Amino acid sequence: MSHAINYAVYERNVSRKAVLAEIQEEVMHEDWQEGGWYPDSQLKWHEDHVFETREDAERFLERYEGEYDDHAVLFRNTDRITLKKSAEETKLEERLNRLKAELSAIEGGAAISNRKSAFIGCPSCGSKLERVGLYRKFGNVCPICSTDLRSKTDRNRVAAKKKGIRETEKRLEQKRYEMKVKASRSAPICWLVKYEYHV
Repeated sequence: MSHAINYAVYERNVSRKAVLAEIQEEVMHEDWQEGGWYPDSQLKWHEDHVFETREDAERFLERYEGEYDDHAVLFRNTDRITLKKSAEETKLEERLNRLKAELSAIEGGAAISNRKSAFIGCPSCGSKLERVGLYRKFGNVCPICSTDLRSKTDRNRVAAKKKGIRETEKRLEQKRYEMKVKASRSAPICWLVKYEYHV
């Protein structure tokens, strides 16, 4: 026995009875062991607000997940619109790719397998570990205490690149969201329906 949470998109002028009939048919098929019944009153329709994007509508509906509290909200369907990339978005994508390539190069060059000595000492637990066998099985960490065995400089460089990647991804995501909101002004309005049932 488990719990199913589904999302479906419908045109704004769709018949509510048709939506409920479609949900009822799915519930009857999927929930046949439990009786397969979906009460019409379980789904609440919200016409008072139109969300700018599907992501905004889903964020709103996620508050009701897991409680069999079903809702339908209006949103501007930007999925049907081809969004043009802005120059800033292109620059951010190029920067992200460059940072990922630099991180890969740093991690490859900083690997303990590139060291010359046959044994590596762990600064935390003091263990002496064979370099070649260690890297093949455990990578750059001590198998005893899980301490990163790379030099402090290498760890700092990797951390700085990862931070740069996270910040660039966040800015790129924000830029894409802004483009969707801007494009949503001409997007068609649709229903996003969240419904749940026991299976």
